[in-house]
Amino acid sequence: DTEALNLFLSKGVSPNLIATPDGKNLISRSPMMTNPGLKFERCVETFSLLVKSGADLNRKSDGKSPAQAAAGWLMFPTAELEVMTQHGANFADTKQCPKTDSYGCVAGRTPLMDLASDGLVNVLTEPKTGNFTQAASDHFHYIADNGNINARDTNGQTALHIATDKGYSVIIKHLLRKGANPNIKDNKGMTSADIALVSGNNDLIRLFRSEERRVGKECRSR
Repeated sequence: DTEALNLFLSKGVSPNLIATPDGKNLISRSPMMTNPGLKFERCVETFSLLVKSGADLNRKSDGKSPAQAAAGWLMFPTAELEVMTQHGANFADTKQCPKTDSYGCVAGRTPLMDLASDGLVNVLTEPKTGNFTQAASDHFHYIADNGNINARDTNGQTALHIATDKGYSVIIKHLLRKGANPNIKDNKGMTSADIALVSGNNDLIRLFRSEERRVGKECRSR
C-alpha cells in the first residue's frame, strides 16, 4: 500500500527499519524482493518509494544485500535496477556465506557470477532464437556492464570461469564481447581457456581460439 507507506515515512519512520528478527530491513521484505514471480507492476511504486526515501540497498542479511538479490534475479526490471544505481546500489558487491545453511555457497561471488552459473540465462539471452527474452537479455547485460566483469571468488574463479565450467557458450560469448579476460588463472592455475580445452567441448574450444585470434588481430592493428 503505497499511500500507507508514504504516510509512515512522512511521520519519520525510517526506510531502514529492521522488519524481521533475522535483521532484514523494509526493502528486503518488500514483495519485489521476496517474490520475484509476482507481477512487478503491483509492487514497483512501493519499492521505488523505499529506494528514493533512502533505503540502504547494500546492507546485507544472510550474506546478501537487496542490490545483490535484485541483480541475481534475471527477470527483475532493468528500469528498477537503474533507479537502484542512482541511489547507490552496488551490483559488484560480493556474497558472504551465511553461518547456517551455507551448503553450496561460494563466498566472494558477485551477482554476475550467479547469473553466469544459471542455465536459464544461457537459454533466454541467445539472440535470434525462439527462447530469446528481451527483458532477460537487458537484465544480464545491465549487470555485466555495472559490475566487475573480472572479479574473482574465493576459488579464484571469474564469471567466465564459471560459465565455461558449465559449458554455457552463449554466456561465454556475451562475457568475452564485454571484455572478460580469458587468461585469469583460478586457485588451481586454470584459465577459462584451459577449462574449455580440458572439457573436450569443441564448440567451447573454438570460441576461445576465435577470441585469441580477435585479440591478436587488434594488437597487430595498433
